[in-house]
Amino acid sequence: MKTTLLLIISAVFAVSTAAAQDRAVDEKAIRAAIAALDAGTDGPRMLPDGVQWTGAYKYPLFSSKDKAVEIDHPRVQNRLREANGRFALKSKTTVRKLEIAQAADMAYEVSDVELTVQLKGSKGTETDTFMTSTLRVWKKVDGTWRPAAAFNFAHDGSYPNPAGPRAR
Repeated sequence: MKTTLLLIISAVFAVSTAAAQDRAVDEKAIRAAIAALDAGTDGPRMLPDGVQWTGAYKYPLFSSKDKAVEIDHPRVQNRLREANGRFALKSKTTVRKLEIAQAADMAYEVSDVELTVQLKGSKGTETDTFMTSTLRVWKKVDGTWRPAAAFNFAHDGSYPNPAGPRAR
């Protein structure tokens, strides 16, 4: 009887230890993906049906095919118009919380991000750096962690609050 009980306890311990090790591997993979996004290397792309919302849009984008409707904010509109698509983004992410689901197929991350935007316009290159917070949902697809949703907003209120009725 004691031998059977010890075998059961050992099996439960082995399974829970393996699950913890798998979560550690998954967490390391997500953190590496975040670092690749920060470095501007070939990091994981948002899933085609992913949801993205930043302070620059009136409402979330629900897929890569959704047309972005920028907020009506002169600072943003004038700078983007002058840059005419010539801009560079650089980010430095500090993960504050990272939770992986028990099934190890979904995760979420809450981070602070120092975002630097370089706009190249007729007056030269203009650089703006500001802090944002990010809530990102990760989904494991074919063994690779990819962003499924991302919600970002600037700490300093440099963009007006995009909350409100959805205009289409």
